Amino acid sequence: MSIRRLRLKADAKEKIGAANPPHYITTVPYLVFLFITAWLNRELKDRIALWMDAFLEGAQLPPVTDTLLYSLLFFVLVSIVAGFVSVGYSWYALRISRRLPSGFLNMFDTFNMPLKVLGLHITVYVFTYLWSLLLIVPGIVAAYSYRQAFYILYDHPEYGIMDCIRASKAMMRGNKSELFVLDLSFLGWFLLGIMTMGLALIWAVPYFNVTCANYYDSLAAGYRQGGNDPFNDANA
Repeated sequence: MSIRRLRLKADAKEKIGAANPPHYITTVPYLVFLFITAWLNRELKDRIALWMDAFLEGAQLPPVTDTLLYSLLFFVLVSIVAGFVSVGYSWYALRISRRLPSGFLNMFDTFNMPLKVLGLHITVYVFTYLWSLLLIVPGIVAAYSYRQAFYILYDHPEYGIMDCIRASKAMMRGNKSELFVLDLSFLGWFLLGIMTMGLALIWAVPYFNVTCANYYDSLAAGYRQGGNDPFNDANA
């Protein structure tokens, strides 16, 4: 398993180095966007929390109640756009892993199928949340079961939401712990990103995402070589 992990990561490094245009042209705006949306979400959550506290305590609310409504709507909008761009970046990394032309605009490929991307986001979130109500561990297991769903949607835009989820569960059967260890191997990089005020993330984020894309392609290829096809399983 460790040999496979090292191979996937070494291959990701080589592909990132060969990317044209260079990965940082897309990664830097992506990180800036993430920092801005994180700040906006924190500010909006604080504002919403103040209103909710006042409501629960029975205090008289200010007359401009539209402020709360606009804050809620803006919070939802920011969260949706952030989700779209994050998935778009993972698709951009998938293109790098396949040595396809990859650039800044690929981050917005998700907007070509907005309803399916949004529906898959909501479905994955709800399923993961429901499993997490049992205990933390079932929620984590569920999250790993659905990890390949957005890659599958990229490869099969004709699939429905549940098709993507079923195919992801089939691919991840028996592989969750391996992907968990692969994720843990990047912990040092992301800690370094925090320590360097985000500078190390310019390398760590594409490194992680291209490695995950490599893992998806490796899983799909191995699954088929074993005489199975997760995509056929999705429609079974």
